[in-house]
Amino acid sequence: MNREVFLDTSYLIAATNPRDALHARARSASAALGPIRLVTTDAVFAEFLGYTARDTELRRRALRTVDGLLAHPDCRVFNFGRTGFDAALRRYRARPDKTYSLVDCHSMVLMEERRITQVLTADDHFRQAGFTCLLPTAGGPR
Repeated sequence: MNREVFLDTSYLIAATNPRDALHARARSASAALGPIRLVTTDAVFAEFLGYTARDTELRRRALRTVDGLLAHPDCRVFNFGRTGFDAALRRYRARPDKTYSLVDCHSMVLMEERRITQVLTADDHFRQAGFTCLLPTAGGPR
């Protein structure tokens, strides 16, 4: 089995939107990974599709991206569900000093359960939580 890398919303936005400041970096980051299995959640997809909903062209690109990932044999999408929600809410509640979103909390819980250490993201929250961000920025969360 190929190593697993988590796929986060900020990477999807950067890779899909050619106007995004991190677009070129996102494309080259994924090309440099070699053989991997992508892991993400339906909550990440919901967040991504919500972000792109107001721009017709970006929405079309986002739908194509999600459809492609859902059909890809090396991408595993986990269901948020009630169990995931409860685990994410516990983490969210336990870290009042952080500005992690509930989706971030769920992603972090899943990454820990699967022992995933690398994440395709520009969201500095993952670095704060001890993960390796494969699309680091000098700023904070996106």
